[in-house]
Amino acid sequence: MTPLEFVLQDLGGRSSYSLLAVLTHSNLDRMDLDLPYDIPDFGRCAFMLKVLPELKSELVNVPKALPEWGPIVAKWDYLVEEYDRYCAKGKLDYDSFMQILRPVLDQCREIQENRYASLPDDEDDDLQELDFEIKPNI
Repeated sequence: MTPLEFVLQDLGGRSSYSLLAVLTHSNLDRMDLDLPYDIPDFGRCAFMLKVLPELKSELVNVPKALPEWGPIVAKWDYLVEEYDRYCAKGKLDYDSFMQILRPVLDQCREIQENRYASLPDDEDDDLQELDFEIKPNI
């Protein structure tokens, strides 16, 4: 499978596509990139690297582009191992795995919040209401 096939087959979600964008050095708007929010999001990220194993070696570089991914990347192998272990039981033990994943995601969110809080406000970026009317083409 290629990264393009992964996207075209709609196998991911926002966080896995964010990860894919960084791993493939794609140019995407920084505001479109996101973290996993829950187990299904993390599962799609793990699945992506299982079907695109050639990208796993780039995982260590993700925090350079997205610092908030640092805690996930640091524990990636452990998280995937535990995710696979819980999935192997036939049904994901959501609460048990979430006890492992939640603290990591909380660390990611804290980094993300601090990062955005430190960005300067730019008055030019504020949305301004546009005043116009649509005139029929007669």
